Amino acid sequence: MFYQKLFSTIVLSLCCLVVTAQKASVEEGKKLYKSKCTSCHAMDKKLVGPPLKGTAQKYDLAWFTKWVRSSSALIKSGDKKAVALFNANNKIPMTDNKDLSSTQIQSIYLFLQNPN
Repeated sequence: MFYQKLFSTIVLSLCCLVVTAQKASVEEGKKLYKSKCTSCHAMDKKLVGPPLKGTAQKYDLAWFTKWVRSSSALIKSGDKKAVALFNANNKIPMTDNKDLSSTQIQSIYLFLQNPN
């Protein structure tokens, strides 16, 4: 009985740690933005890609996640917003980010909601 309760407590604690570790955060988003996005994007001016200020207000998280993960797949699917964005930026495809988890992309999105 003692070992069963101990085991249950350990499993519950580990589950809580995993959930906490996977929670999106503005701080993580800022870090990821700096490491993944700034080579092509600025907040207020066009570089290779468009400025990212206001992105979270223009696009919902589900669409943003698809775009960041693979803009070329979204364009090929015929998504009107994706095609328009691609055309407006000299038809230069954004690099795929299939290595980013949904939580990491959500963190970037949270940062873009209020980048100050």
